[in-house]
Amino acid sequence: MAPTALVDYGPAAPGGSTLSGKQALLWEAKKARAAGGNFALRHKQRRVAAVPPGSTEGFTASAGLLARRSTAGAQGKAAGGGRKPRARAGAVLIALHNLDCSGANAVPLNLLQELARRSPGLRFVVHSPAPGPFAERFLEAGAEVATGDLDSLERRLRAVGDLRGAVCNSILSAGTVLRLEALGVPCLWTLHEWWPGAQLDEEIQRRNNKACTPETVREALAACSHVVCVSELQRQLYKPAAPSSVVYVGAADPREEAASGDSRLARLAAVAEKRAPFTFLVLGIVCPRKNQLWAVQLFQQLCEQEGLSERDARMVVVGVRRSRAYEAEYADAVEAAAGDDPRIEVHPVTSEPERFLERADALVLLSKNEVTPCVISEAMAHGIPVVSTGIGGIPEMVRDGREGFLVDDGDDAAGVAALRALVRDPARCREMGRRGRATYEAKFSLGAMAKAYDGLMAATGPPRRPTVLVDMDGVLVDWDRGFAASWGGRSAIDRSASYNMEDCVPEELREEALELYHAEGFFAGLPAKPGAVQALREMVQSHVQVLLITSPVLSSRFCAGEKYQWVATHLGPEWLERLVLTSDKTLVRGDLLIDDKPRVGGQERLPSWEHVVFDAPYNRDTAHKLRLGDWAGWRGVMPWELAQGAGRAD
Repeated sequence: MAPTALVDYGPAAPGGSTLSGKQALLWEAKKARAAGGNFALRHKQRRVAAVPPGSTEGFTASAGLLARRSTAGAQGKAAGGGRKPRARAGAVLIALHNLDCSGANAVPLNLLQELARRSPGLRFVVHSPAPGPFAERFLEAGAEVATGDLDSLERRLRAVGDLRGAVCNSILSAGTVLRLEALGVPCLWTLHEWWPGAQLDEEIQRRNNKACTPETVREALAACSHVVCVSELQRQLYKPAAPSSVVYVGAADPREEAASGDSRLARLAAVAEKRAPFTFLVLGIVCPRKNQLWAVQLFQQLCEQEGLSERDARMVVVGVRRSRAYEAEYADAVEAAAGDDPRIEVHPVTSEPERFLERADALVLLSKNEVTPCVISEAMAHGIPVVSTGIGGIPEMVRDGREGFLVDDGDDAAGVAALRALVRDPARCREMGRRGRATYEAKFSLGAMAKAYDGLMAATGPPRRPTVLVDMDGVLVDWDRGFAASWGGRSAIDRSASYNMEDCVPEELREEALELYHAEGFFAGLPAKPGAVQALREMVQSHVQVLLITSPVLSSRFCAGEKYQWVATHLGPEWLERLVLTSDKTLVRGDLLIDDKPRVGGQERLPSWEHVVFDAPYNRDTAHKLRLGDWAGWRGVMPWELAQGAGRAD
């Protein structure tokens, strides 16, 4: 299925005109780039269509089929041994307050990527009130991205189906939390802000967001299913009345993609031998809160005091955005301070921070207001020491003198001393980076964060009945035995030759085989597989949702009707509501599909279910991870989530 992007800008388009879908995406990309964003769209990979003017949903896109990786080898060992695969079904909603490039949005992106790696069939729906450049990163990660107001979000949820959980990101999503909870959707609400006392009211009112007021924030702190704070000090600050937990911000491990540990040591060796300048990285949206101007000033003082040239040290400032007046004004001040200093680089905001982290020797984050910045987790994952102000939850991440240095805002002497200690002593820098990496692995890994969210979603979400899809012919129905009885020994049948019976008899009898199973009464008279009917009844008694899913022979005018007759006869009329006839089984949602066909294909290249091949001579040369030999062993092929459910009665 080709991914689709739908865009409506209506009167907001240039000159009040309505743009075509592709024009609107290009226009949004132009706006994002003008603001320093990264919104690279590859239109050859996307089908883009316009929507009528006045549509509530401003932007909807899905590129999951482009970004999803093959899951071969990631689904565990075969049923005979090793860890069993997880069930793969359901959707997770990630509700953002914007799609800007920011550390706060990097957290749900990282979470999405790790959950997708753990459960490849999980569907992700990202929603934001408005478009933004970070949509591209979510699309590349395999998510669907939609924008619009809360009414459009509600309509989208109705179409999602099996919603496993919802993660609302930022305190500014309070209105979304209340709407979802009112709809009966349990939310995990992640707070990234540190707004004590009256600052909470001031910050919210300054944004003039009708869906988020100080009153809605306080109401949501009591009504939310579970509040996720990113530090213990933050939880003490807000004191949510709702259940709450502390889940530290996790970052992806760069060493899973490349040998970053070796490159880090090589880089530090080059710095120590004066073959490369020591690089301080200042990464974050350039704005007064992030305090980059002071970082530039401290670096200049260091260079003046130590006589450092561009061959000795440099500072790379990344994060100029200019989407708000105060950001543009502050960025001008930072660029003016840097002037034509060859030791200082100033870059636009980026959606790929790892490109800069890979070339940095230390992170400098001298913010005036933070909780537990994602960029610190990312720096420690790269083995980079940190120089930061000791505010908010940062002391829970960085210990002064261990993983880096903590300084007070405005203390020039302490700030310069921290930078000097790293430049002068590469060995100490290396040791701090090593400690930071160890702290990352212990507390701030993406795996630890994803595990915590996974557990919270399971705890807050409604009980879910696992769904098993069961094919009929060759699985529930003993098709081969029935055919052989009707064939009456006219010839030998080599069932290993093909899935198609007509290819398993001599060529001169091929047409007779086709006529036999197209005849009236053939499908209605087939016997059941030994133990099949009893096994299905046991599944239902064990709190498993069972659907019979079958593809009728379209060239037979009797097949479809006789399948209904077979089900009513062998299982009872009450099972007819469980029968699904379809030519494309990939479109039917479930956790497992038990089917004898060697390859079950269709529109969805990555269906929600895991294929359990029911053993037959024509499928024994396939490399399926899960195989069911007979119905007596049905419990043995179930993933562990289903096995837990199978122990409960209705």
